[in-house]
Amino acid sequence: MKEIIQNRKVVISLIVMALLFISGTVVLAERFNRNQAISVENARNFAFIDANVSQEEVLEIEEELETDSKGTYYSIEFETAKGEYDYEIDAKSGKVLQKEVELRTGAAANAPTDPTKGNPPAAPSTSPAPAAPSTSPAPAAPSASPAPAASSASPAPAASSIQQDGIEAAKQLAVRHAGLSMADVTFDKAKKEYDDGRDIYEIEFYVYGVAEYEYEIDANTGQILDFESDEWDD
Repeated sequence: MKEIIQNRKVVISLIVMALLFISGTVVLAERFNRNQAISVENARNFAFIDANVSQEEVLEIEEELETDSKGTYYSIEFETAKGEYDYEIDAKSGKVLQKEVELRTGAAANAPTDPTKGNPPAAPSTSPAPAAPSTSPAPAAPSASPAPAASSASPAPAASSIQQDGIEAAKQLAVRHAGLSMADVTFDKAKKEYDDGRDIYEIEFYVYGVAEYEYEIDANTGQILDFESDEWDD
């Protein structure tokens, strides 16, 4: 009988030790995943830029680092006057894994925020009214103000900026998308290429000892076609 009781105690001790080892392994794995993640500020910036909103427009926001069968990602939920946004941002690469957007009535008609400057374009209604024919010489009347349709024909802010400033605007757009500043990075490559029937800017830069980034940006619209970020590799 004493031998049976002793054997039971040994078995119970082994089971307890095994459970402690498994729980410790899970905790260490979770800490490793969190240490490898990009910062929540960067994840938030990726979501804002993809949604074409600025920090000042955000009314409420909830952020959480989660791990499940999809991997480790940031859940970013925020609300603006335009609508509600729900993003899942990969915690390692910064890519948008999933997003849900619910815009309020009329929000889609609002002018988008310029991702390179953070300010919306001037509304056409703020243009000065044309001078009355009786108060200005007849020849000058046609040029006194732009035609009403001119505002709808103007390019989007990002397109206008990249068409005017070219490769410099593309570099700024890529750095801003990465949640960095121009002073933080060193450029490896910045050039214009023709690919798949359109002109694109290929931008590559790095933050020494931290990460490397690669971007492809449409040279006409300023749209980010593709981007990658990798941890610094010595």
